[in-house]
Amino acid sequence: MKRMERGTTKFVRALAFVTAVVAGAAGAPAVPFAGQQGRAGSRPPSPTQPVAWSGSFERPDDVIAPGATATVLVTARVQEGWHFYSSVELPDGPRPMAVVVAPGQPFELAGRLTGPDPTRDFDEAFNQVTSFYTANTTFRLPVRKTKSAPPGAVSFELEITFQACDGRICLPGRAVKVTVAAPARR
Repeated sequence: MKRMERGTTKFVRALAFVTAVVAGAAGAPAVPFAGQQGRAGSRPPSPTQPVAWSGSFERPDDVIAPGATATVLVTARVQEGWHFYSSVELPDGPRPMAVVVAPGQPFELAGRLTGPDPTRDFDEAFNQVTSFYTANTTFRLPVRKTKSAPPGAVSFELEITFQACDGRICLPGRAVKVTVAAPARR
């Protein structure tokens, strides 16, 4: 009887993990941390969402007037043993990372996302060479405050899509929203 109970416990744990992964594929919210979904101080990456994202202005004390440009630092915190794929799109490959300003925001893109070079290696999950990041990584995104943006402190949202794997499993591609708080002046 004890043996059956242990087997049942393992089954329930496996079922809970699969349920969490499926919920993620169905669009359940990602595990946030400071700056993500506006909840400062939330949890770090977790087994069901091993990459957590944040966004902040590179120079938070700068005045950003309507029409002016600034740089947003987009940071991925990666749980040890996991990686997420770069923005390089491959046929039959992983979902590439993309960062855009959500529609209808007081900021817009003013250039392309830049960052460190990813690692390139053969990926058994996709049976091809892929490019990916295995550690915490910060990217730079140029943005412009729209001319119609209200004066004062204005927050806006980034939409980030990505896919994470750990060498054994790959989670479904994910989309998260990250809130970036604008500098208070102007």
